[in-house]
Amino acid sequence: SVRILETYAAEDIPAMIDHLKSLTVEEEMEASITVTTAHRSKGLEWDTVQLTDDYPDIFDPDMEPEAREDEINLLYVGSSRAMRVLIINAIIEIILNQVAQRRRARAKIEMVTA
Repeated sequence: SVRILETYAAEDIPAMIDHLKSLTVEEEMEASITVTTAHRSKGLEWDTVQLTDDYPDIFDPDMEPEAREDEINLLYVGSSRAMRVLIINAIIEIILNQVAQRRRARAKIEMVTA
């Protein structure tokens, strides 16, 4: 919300909201775009999904491990909603690559110690 306000501070935000409301449809099947959260997308699928960079920094050393795992799971949920095309930006790509590398390293350690 803050980012939106900063980006569009010079605009007439109430008019923009009214315009967006006028484009809203009652039935999702009538919509050309669905905007939702990862939480609300559980169990749903779309042909194309675009993830934004509003995930917290999961590599923040001060983040609790449980919170980190929750955010990683939400990132997985969001990315697995795409049936054909997943659009990610550079930040999400870095996060996904880091998570994959860490999980591969953890799996190797578990294999060696087993």
